[in-house]
Amino acid sequence: MYDIVVHEMDAPYNLRGKSKRFVSQVTNIHHFRFDLFVEVIDLQVQELNERFDEANTELLMCMACLSPKDGFSSFDKEKVLTLATYYPSEFSSIDLMTLECQLDIFIQDMQRDDRFQNLHDLGALMMLLVETRKNVTYPKIYLLIKLMLILPVATASV
Repeated sequence: MYDIVVHEMDAPYNLRGKSKRFVSQVTNIHHFRFDLFVEVIDLQVQELNERFDEANTELLMCMACLSPKDGFSSFDKEKVLTLATYYPSEFSSIDLMTLECQLDIFIQDMQRDDRFQNLHDLGALMMLLVETRKNVTYPKIYLLIKLMLILPVATASV
């Protein structure tokens, strides 16, 4: 019914356009598992590199530093402060100093409070901050998390 060619996977791979005298010892299985796989991965990497330039990559890395996963194990105060500098209309130099002070207390508070230990994403963190009224205690951090949650929606709709 259908003329689908099923290759013998252990047979030698015939490279189109090459003389049969110069056929390498590559099998069909090797070609499909390795050669073709590497080509597809390379194309995917190229596409990702085109889509995410250096600034976008740095922004995403900074966002990951406030992730509540594994008890805030990836927390990096300097990268969080760098992230805030991407929002100059929201964070003045005084706001950045306030944020810096809040971050020191915030991370200790989060790591001591068992309710914040099993969170997996920023959305859950945001909801628990509101539920525990810690959004009032840490307003600059709350604002930054809110901006981080809005960013993917804003960039997707542009």
